[in-house]
Amino acid sequence: MAQPLALVVLAEHLRNAPPGSPEREALTRQLQDQLAALNAELDPHEQLEKLVIMSEEWTVDNGLLTPTMKLKRSAIESRYASLVSGWYSGAGCIVWAF
Repeated sequence: MAQPLALVVLAEHLRNAPPGSPEREALTRQLQDQLAALNAELDPHEQLEKLVIMSEEWTVDNGLLTPTMKLKRSAIESRYASLVSGWYSGAGCIVWAF
């Protein structure tokens, strides 16, 4: 991919805001602002194209974290690999992956 993207796991109360709700719209705007601020500090090749908001928490039980709370990169990559091209092709810089 030409530019990196970030997979983001939000706190449950933020993650569960209903689509189209004022809460989700406000959060999306805040995330867009944060992404713009971050990208302004990075070199062009380091800038994030998208923030993908994950629908589920990453836990030891679902196999995405080790017992010492480290990411299982290969498990995350294999679980989401088939979705990446769709995320890149979607409009906007914030993608709600649910």
